[in-house]
Amino acid sequence: MSLVYGEPDPQSASARRASQSVAPIATPASEISQQSNRESARNATRATLKTKVMDNEPAIPVVSEISSTRGSTSISDSSAEHGKRLKLDISKDAPPVMDDTIISEYEEVFKLLTENPPEQILDVQVPYSKYNQMEAAFSRIKAHKNISEDQRYPYLSYNSLTETVTVVTVPNSIHEVAVHELNVMFDSATEYLSECAPGLYRNILPLGSTTTDDFEGDYAHSSKQPDGGVAYNAIDASSGVTIATEVGISQSYKSLCEAKDVWINGHHVKVCILVYVSELSRFRNPTTAYHSIEDVRTEITAMKQSVAEPMRWYESHGYYGPIVYRRHKWAGELNEAFVEIWRPGRSSPDRYELIRDGFACHNLPTTLGLKMSDMVTDDAWEAAGAPDREICFNSARFMTRLMNAMLFTAQTRFLKYIRSSTN
Repeated sequence: MSLVYGEPDPQSASARRASQSVAPIATPASEISQQSNRESARNATRATLKTKVMDNEPAIPVVSEISSTRGSTSISDSSAEHGKRLKLDISKDAPPVMDDTIISEYEEVFKLLTENPPEQILDVQVPYSKYNQMEAAFSRIKAHKNISEDQRYPYLSYNSLTETVTVVTVPNSIHEVAVHELNVMFDSATEYLSECAPGLYRNILPLGSTTTDDFEGDYAHSSKQPDGGVAYNAIDASSGVTIATEVGISQSYKSLCEAKDVWINGHHVKVCILVYVSELSRFRNPTTAYHSIEDVRTEITAMKQSVAEPMRWYESHGYYGPIVYRRHKWAGELNEAFVEIWRPGRSSPDRYELIRDGFACHNLPTTLGLKMSDMVTDDAWEAAGAPDREICFNSARFMTRLMNAMLFTAQTRFLKYIRSSTN
């Protein structure tokens, strides 16, 4: 059974955990009516706030009303897929198609690889032989453009179990802040090992743009690049990735779990960390160009001044609300965020809630249940005989920087748009 931390309402967390272990109980009609009324009140309150935000009016203090009526279904538990993720099927088992269809699908892949537009993930189902051809063609492109093979984005990964090649382009600041903060957590942990077990400390390596290919079993032909994590590499002991981190911003929870399966079942990592953040709604550029903009720098300054007051209100109330300028939403509400810790042999993770219904959860976690020994292979840790302890997680700093990353992402999107529309 999974553990849930950081719930905005401890009673609701207890009820949810209890519901996983007992038979369903019919809900009385009166209770259903009360729930419906609370949901209607919550939606009305949120609509009021969002209307004022869209009109660039100062935010009003409605956090207590919203938090008292929260109870909507988790985005991650919904069957709906969301995020900037496109699936194409050109597998060997697909029905015959016209050559121009195949060409257009490959063109979509290589358009992302050559142009590297931000915040894009593309899934294409192909057999392993086709993936090898794509990888070779991408290497030729990089060689022709004098791009280093170590450049992190864009990149290709392959899941041999599902026969899916994934193209990932440069992510936004929200994604990068989440990755960075977890890597900082690992750095702090290794400082402890540098004092109590220097022999282990020297063999711990950070993961980022490193591609891993040595998978086993159904994932034998897979290729994966984690968002972050830890590897243990020693000359005289077993080596490999011990902790892998996968971060998804408006990416389907299902796809994150598929990435987790590659690491746990194909590479036998000790821990896979999933970070899930849902932005509502999916970002789109305005449908009309801003022809009245004469000076880009002045316009960016005007945007910062316009959103400053709502952002101050957001910060004081722990609300990760939308960022709107010129009546367009440049960053959506971060409706949900959580961290999951997955370990081999377990059917469910330990989940740590960070954001629910757009608001920071109460009682944010100070640890994610990770220990120093998780960063080291079992035989090396046992041989060292070092004292184990939990790894601390600075959730307050994580949440503060996440909100700042929202603002930076909105500014980046706006800047990119006005530059393209004024050229």
